[in-house]
Order: sequence, then C-alpha cells, then structure tokens
Amino acid sequence: MTKRGIVFLNTKISVFAVLSLFLFIFSAKNAFSNGPSSKLLQNDDLRIDLSFSEVANNNPVGWTGAVAGTWENFTYDKATGIASFRFTRSWQGMVKEVELPPGHYLFRTEIKTNSYAVKLYAQPLDYPGTFFVLPAGISDEFKNAELPFYVEGTGEEKKRFKAGVAWTYSDPAKHEAIVQLKKLEIIRVGDTVLPEQWAAKTPVHALHKLDAIMEDSNYNQPGKVIFKDTLLGTELWMMTRGSKTHLLYVGYPNFSKNGKYLHAGMQEPGDIVRTDGFCRYPNPSRRKPNNWHRKVLWPFPWEQKRVLENTDPSDWICPVRTKEYVKMLNLATGKTHTITLPSKPGWKIIQIPSDNMAKGLNIQEITHEVLVWQSEDRKQLGLSDIDGNRFRTFKIKSISKNPENDVIYPKGKRGSLDFYAMNSVWGKSGKGWVNALGNDGIRYFAFEINRDKFLTDEDPYQVWMLPLSLTDKRGLLRAVPNPRAKQVTWANLKGTWTGDTWWNLSGGVPKSGDKAAVYLEDGTLVHMSSLGMHSNMHNTFIVQSAYENIVKFIGSYPKADRISWPHEFRIDKDFAVIESFAEPNTPVVMVDLENETLWTVAMMNVTDYKQRYSTRRNPGAYDKPVIWPAPAPSPDYTKIVYCSTMLSGAGTNYPERKLADTYIAVARYPQPPEKVKVEGSELLWEKPRYSSEIEGFNIYRSD
Repeated sequence: MTKRGIVFLNTKISVFAVLSLFLFIFSAKNAFSNGPSSKLLQNDDLRIDLSFSEVANNNPVGWTGAVAGTWENFTYDKATGIASFRFTRSWQGMVKEVELPPGHYLFRTEIKTNSYAVKLYAQPLDYPGTFFVLPAGISDEFKNAELPFYVEGTGEEKKRFKAGVAWTYSDPAKHEAIVQLKKLEIIRVGDTVLPEQWAAKTPVHALHKLDAIMEDSNYNQPGKVIFKDTLLGTELWMMTRGSKTHLLYVGYPNFSKNGKYLHAGMQEPGDIVRTDGFCRYPNPSRRKPNNWHRKVLWPFPWEQKRVLENTDPSDWICPVRTKEYVKMLNLATGKTHTITLPSKPGWKIIQIPSDNMAKGLNIQEITHEVLVWQSEDRKQLGLSDIDGNRFRTFKIKSISKNPENDVIYPKGKRGSLDFYAMNSVWGKSGKGWVNALGNDGIRYFAFEINRDKFLTDEDPYQVWMLPLSLTDKRGLLRAVPNPRAKQVTWANLKGTWTGDTWWNLSGGVPKSGDKAAVYLEDGTLVHMSSLGMHSNMHNTFIVQSAYENIVKFIGSYPKADRISWPHEFRIDKDFAVIESFAEPNTPVVMVDLENETLWTVAMMNVTDYKQRYSTRRNPGAYDKPVIWPAPAPSPDYTKIVYCSTMLSGAGTNYPERKLADTYIAVARYPQPPEKVKVEGSELLWEKPRYSSEIEGFNIYRSD
C-alpha cells in the first residue's frame, strides 16, 4: 500500500543494537540433511567409533538402556554392518559411555527409522537433567543424521557422557519405532570458551540495578520504567510493579493486533496496559464474573469486522464470549457493543470462530466465519455463517459395529471434560484442537466418539474432523493412526489407562511436548492450534515438519524449554521465542527461523524458578502461581514480553510481593519503508513486510 505524508510510530523504540551474549554459542545450519555430511572443520585426532564391533548373546557389548530400559529385538548383520532394533515406549534407549575433553562435537550416524520419536542423544553424566537431542527423521533409506553438541569447561579434564539413540519423553504415545543403524561416531570439531554452567553463572546484576525501584514498588504507579539489561544492553521496559502479575502460558497473544496494548497477567488484577505506558485499563470487574483475565481478549477477524462504525478496531476487546452473543468493550471510549449470534430450533451452537483455546492461538490467521452446530439428539453436525445462513448438515459417521451405542462428544455441562469435543490427554487440554489447522491451510472442527475405549474394541475410540468451510465438499473425515508406525494399544499396559486417545493416533509423528498432529483418512495432516508449549528440546533447538519430512538443527542453548511458535506448521517463517530456565539468569532467547540462528535477548532474572515450580501444586505456597516466565512476541517481533520475580518476595524483604512483574524487551528494529521513490512532488513508499506495529514513518529533509 502506498503511503503519503508525515506520520508517527505509535510506540517509542529507542535506537539500539541487540547484543549477542559474549560467550560463543555453537550453531550450524542444516546440520541434518539427506545429502553429504557436514563440511565443518574436523579434528581427526579425536574420532570415537561407537559402532557395534562386538555382539554377545544377541546384544551389543558395552551398550546400556536409558531411563525406561533397553532396546528390543536386537540383530546385527556383520556383512553389512547394520544393527536393527526397536523401541515401544518413552525413554527406552541404546547408549554408551564416553569421555570427552571440553570442545564442540558432532555425533553422527547413518540411520533409518519410521518414527520421529527416535533421537540422537548425548548427555553429560554430571548433569543428568541436561542433554542434547535431535530427531533422526523418518526415512525408507539410510540417511545421515548429525547432532552438534558441546562439552563445557575451560580446562583439559575429560567429562563423562552418555551417547546413543533414545526415545525421549516428547512422544509418549505407544507405537513400534523401528531403528536401523549403520554407523555411529563422535568427532571433535573445535575448542570452546564455554565455562561450566555458563548460562546460569554468567555474572548479571541481580536486580538490573533497579535498587531504588525495589524499595518503592507500587502496582498502581502509572507509566513504565525504561532501563537496560546489565549484561547485553537490550532496552527493557518495566510495565507493572508490585509483583502482582503472572502471564498466561507461552503462545498466548499478550499484545494486541498492532502492539498498542498489552495484556499483563492471568492472575488478578489481569489488567491491560498501553505499551507506551500512558494508560492502564483495569479489569472492569475484579469479582471475576466472566474470568476475563484468563481469556483471549483481542478480537478475531470476524469480530473486528463487526465493531461499531467509525471506531478503531484495535481499541476493542472481547471480555465476554458465549454461544449466544459476544460482548465487546472499547478501551478508549468505554463503550460496549454486542454481537448477537443466531439460533435454530432443534440445534445448538457448539463452537464459534473465536472460542477460547488452551496455549496460544494465531488470531489474525483464524479468518473463517463458520459456526458449528449440533442437533439436540447429537446425531448430526451443522455448519453455517455467522448469521446462521448457508446452513449445511452432516450425519455423524462411525466405524463401530454397534453405532447405536456410540457416545458422541461434546456432551455434558460447561466446566466438565464432557463439555469438550476433544478431551484432555496427558494434562494437555483438548481445547488445543479448537480451530485445528490442516496442512491444506483449512481449519477443522474435531470431536471424539467413545472415550475410554480402545482402537481394537467393537465400538472403538474414534476422532472425526469437519473442515470449517462452507464450500469444502469432503464432509466428515476420520483421524487414523500414523500409517508409518504400528500402534501399540494401552490395553497391555498395567495401570490406570482405560482407552486410547488422539495422542495415540499420532504416535511417531513429530510433537514437541504439548503439541500433536494426526492424519486424516484422505492424507491431510492436522495440527493442534496451540502456539505455546513445552519444547523438550533441553540443550538443542531444532525445528521439524512432518508434512515435508524435515528436521533442522538451529543451535544449542542450555535448558531451553517453553516456547512461543509463530505458526502451527511453518518452520521457515518469522521468529520463535524460547526461555532458558538456567536459574538465576533465566535468559530469553529469540530464534530467527528463516536465517536459522538464535541469540539471547535479555536475562529475565527469575531468581526462584526452581522453588516456585517445586511448589506449584501446593495451594498454601506463596510462590505457587509463577512457574514460567512465558516469553511471547509482539506482532512484528520487535518486542518480547516476559515476567520476572527479581523484585518479588523470595529473597527480599517484601514477602507480600507474591507474584511477578511484567517486562518488555525491545528485540528488533521496526523495519523501514520499502521501494521509496520520488514521483514529481510526491514521496512514495510501500509498507515493509512487518508493519502491524508501525503507524507510519518520520520524514526528514536535509538543508
């Protein structure tokens, strides 16, 4: 779009350079590939061959299992040098102990497997909770897989490591993961300057020199405090004081569409603040009748289209959403506006486009305007537009031998798990399946039949999905088990499991802790709509795509965990943000997915992370609520929001400060205009790629 005239940025951003951590962080682009091995400089004086040179009693000599035990069905062909075995459950492994001096290494193998659960694995024995891990990637042919890792330390003393292949926790679904290996070796590629536990022990001022604010910290104080990270120099903004906030889970869109507003917490008071610091909008009802501080407040595209005329859509929030109406509030004027939803005899609306979700959602890319209906007898589903027009009906399908006995969800009352169309699994809310996204770019409605049944029962557990499109002619589609991996039912597992779940259907498909994907019967791969999750990357940042069968190593960073992704599917676009819980520094790390690099943005100084996490299930613990810094980006990825307890009660003289404060780190420059040119007396330009937060540009003229 061409712009003319003098306009201004809606948020002040000082000119600064984002400084990388002075310590060297090893990273390599495209370290996993189908082609030749890495071209990194190799030190041939240290090459450790881990191949299966000796086999006794049909098992490799010198190899042990991981946390949950050893491999199964091991065979070895001496003529080809191929070892074959399988895993069927999380944390099985085949590892060997090695001693390595400090430095940077490549753990390399030639491998063939049918499951993304199979990973290359390297763990320092002195720090058992820390390890480097990389999915091998599925393939019908042998391919090279390389895991870069480092051994910390500045001396010559060798460190004990376990290295091998393992099924790590990030895929607990039971299935047969078949593994074949030709070669395993570790190659030293260079020295390191990383001291022991460098991320946690790098000297950073504990309070970022906010000593005066520590003494005078009142939540109701207006404005924001601008200061700098004492190690990196990053510009930081303190948005709230008094330690009364706790951000929602990673992936939650804390910033409004144009970055003008910030939702500063899921606990009470749950206020919204303007990012320029001039205004705060308190929860209109601290009695929590609608629990607004826990909801997605920003309008979805369909709601933005229906605000009052001659008002700025970015000033509206949606504190109330029901299946009957949506109530909106204008922050700037205080006016309210209600969007009434339709009704039909014999039917009820069970999903609207802006239904609340579990762990982050891609608001601006949820553009459909389709309502999902259910008949009163729960034997049919319906789709319509927002006004109830273009109504289409779909009879429920089933593969049961006795479909009359099927239990179809959702059913039950609000607040119960039966109210969800998809149930919670492994503590991962089924609400993550609201507006699920297919690799075809279409959003889907997902629901279950026969919970607590097995896939092998006469009336089995089933997942069905319906495209949220009024023109798609496919109708209901069944989710099927991963066609590459054999399902292993829970029925043979002693314990509390009473049936299969959608998690089992996706066994062997890439997932990262909280995230899952399933195949539909027509070959479509559908992801949960969650953008925030546990990463289970530990010391290795990787990205992967099941649809394109890609695994990419981006970099190593210690204790990397909760992450905000920019998209459900895309691994080659925009920026991700991840926390490192290396206490007490607790770095926030930004990942450029297109240029395949990462860097430290700020030290969050969450000084009591471990204590808070250990007491998270204790209702009487003062520090229970704050268990994650929850970093999330603004729409143009210029700012990162996070919470910190550095001025909170633990370790200070202010035990009444129970929660955290909210901060913003300025992570990138706003982009300049593109294609600037002069035509006659007019200066013309186009918007840059990232322009959601830019209100305009200052124009300067020389003398």
